[in-house]
Amino acid sequence: MIDHLYHFERTPPGLKEDVIIPRNNDISEKFKPDIKPVAMELYRNKNFIYTIPDFAIDEWEKTDQLESLIEMIVKMERFKYSVEKWKITTAKIDMSGALVRETYYISPKALGSKDFLMLPYKKRAYDYAFLRVLNSVKRLQEYDGSYKNPEILLPCEISKDCAVLESGLLSISSSVTSSMPISRMTARSSLKVFAASVVAKMGSPARMWSSAAH
Repeated sequence: MIDHLYHFERTPPGLKEDVIIPRNNDISEKFKPDIKPVAMELYRNKNFIYTIPDFAIDEWEKTDQLESLIEMIVKMERFKYSVEKWKITTAKIDMSGALVRETYYISPKALGSKDFLMLPYKKRAYDYAFLRVLNSVKRLQEYDGSYKNPEILLPCEISKDCAVLESGLLSISSSVTSSMPISRMTARSSLKVFAASVVAKMGSPARMWSSAAH
């Protein structure tokens, strides 16, 4: 049974919304020819809120995927954003349309590198791994608990009355958001330091994930 989901969101300063909105569908054109029809039907014409179930946080940390997720969220180094971490109570929301997929394939541990997007040959390996993620999708009610790093996709907006904002706003460091020109490698280094610091601030699941401070 899943009691809570965790959602991380990049939020522009001053933006206040009463709901968490499904904003993304990560099916790009290059993947469509290789996505299984049953998977495509589940994704079709939908945006999603991407979440981590409470029982999976340990593995997301152990495989360095949580750090990579934070880094991905804040990768637009030219703009000032904050990362919000929301704890969603599943008993308060409609889970009937929820999907689940295995994301371990794109974790740094599975790929053997934290810098796979910087090198062309690693990028090809990542694309192949991400296709496996896309094709692993199924309805949550059909899930048998076998995924190592499950990610749950919610197709409907969620009232923030059903969620708790944890850890406050984790602001991107000034070295990343500076308006001064910075090299791509410097920006990436700053993002990696920031992402690691966010995970460190969260602490271990036993200490942090059950208490209020994506």
